[in-house]
Amino acid sequence: MAGKALITGAGHRLGAAMARELAGRGWDVALHYASSREGAEAVANFFLRLARIAPPGSAGSFAWVNGQVALVTYEDGEVTTVYVPVIEDGRITTFYALRNPDKLRSLPRQDEAPGVFPLA
Repeated sequence: MAGKALITGAGHRLGAAMARELAGRGWDVALHYASSREGAEAVANFFLRLARIAPPGSAGSFAWVNGQVALVTYEDGEVTTVYVPVIEDGRITTFYALRNPDKLRSLPRQDEAPGVFPLA
């Protein structure tokens, strides 16, 4: 069941992770920050762009990639992209999108991944 959430401290660390998780599960999320405007904006802009470009039927899940949490996206059950946040001074500053099929091959398919949620 999706709901609404106000995430304080959404620009970095736990707040940013909570915002990503709830938004990924379909919640309406409002972000608040005290001093990390760039991080909060990066989180919000990331999800706005992703929602606009996600094709119908696409899905996502969160996974540990190279020692950090990343968003894995799927189309037709196959991994298409891994979005990895860049964290500087404890704040998310941007995201990298990894699409190299050779590097994505080691990740589980959609039917094998835990916690998969619809993107579009």
